[in-house]
Amino acid sequence: MASPTVAAPLAPPARQVGRRVPSWAKWCGAAGLLFAVVLTSFGAEAPKDEDARLMKKFIDVATETVFGALWTRPGLDLKTRALICVVSDVATGREPELGLHLRMARRQGWTEEGLTEVLLHLSGYVGVPITRESMMVASKVFAEFRAEQAAEKPARA
Repeated sequence: MASPTVAAPLAPPARQVGRRVPSWAKWCGAAGLLFAVVLTSFGAEAPKDEDARLMKKFIDVATETVFGALWTRPGLDLKTRALICVVSDVATGREPELGLHLRMARRQGWTEEGLTEVLLHLSGYVGVPITRESMMVASKVFAEFRAEQAAEKPARA
């Protein structure tokens, strides 16, 4: 049976819209499908099919607590929330999540220059080594994002 096709939220790359959702997401319900689309749309690695049952519990909790409660609260826009995630990832050394959140931050309107300044500013508070690692992640993500933007331009014309 083919995986359902859904449109991805939070302005993912055009090549991701309408893409097939990984088969592990079929066990996760509608909220889990949304979570799966968000993760895969922003470059996160999806769990392998054999990990699906274990990941269902995580997806259920993350969908309810993070996407259902935190990201939908009033008072902060998505752009600010994305920046908070970037700062949190740098401070805690979460490189895979940093890549995901840098991409999300770019999609929400943060510039490479602005995000770079945030990372540099953090060096005085979280340390130079962890900031260096974060800058390496950012360099890779920014290059990928620029390439995606260039590939999307002909499709937009």
